[in-house]
Amino acid sequence: MVVMARQWGVLCKAMEREDMADSPDYDTNLKRVQRKDELVEIIEAWLSNFKRDDALKLLEDLHIPVAPVLSVPEAMEHPHLIEREVVRTIHDRGYGELQIPGVPLRFSEFPDKLDLQAPYLGEFNREVFGNILGMDNQAIDALEAEGVLKAEPFPDGVQIPTGR
Repeated sequence: MVVMARQWGVLCKAMEREDMADSPDYDTNLKRVQRKDELVEIIEAWLSNFKRDDALKLLEDLHIPVAPVLSVPEAMEHPHLIEREVVRTIHDRGYGELQIPGVPLRFSEFPDKLDLQAPYLGEFNREVFGNILGMDNQAIDALEAEGVLKAEPFPDGVQIPTGR
């Protein structure tokens, strides 16, 4: 929704709906927000006559704030999102290099990059049940034999960790 009165008038003119620019139904931002559903319908109907990039260019040329809604593949390949590390490359022990969505927010006291290695199923069973809960290997083996504890095999080439 355009907030500034100047932008509202420009948008109405572009849509060839000058009648809306001075309408008492839409003459303030508050009124436009209150009638948001009908305005979204009108604006979307107008935009449906354009290809996405043509609509973006038109609105940008009119100095009306606009941005595309990106598909997942478009977002994952967008140079700005890659530069800002909203999309980042990680190394996964099983799959190698992967691009994943990152955290778009930046905080001064937060580490730059988190190690995003997800453990394999059961990878830390022995550490948790042995070191933390104090169970011996025989008790852990019994839980595994009974199917209480599960673990997935590590893919070829993946080193079994010895702990964190």
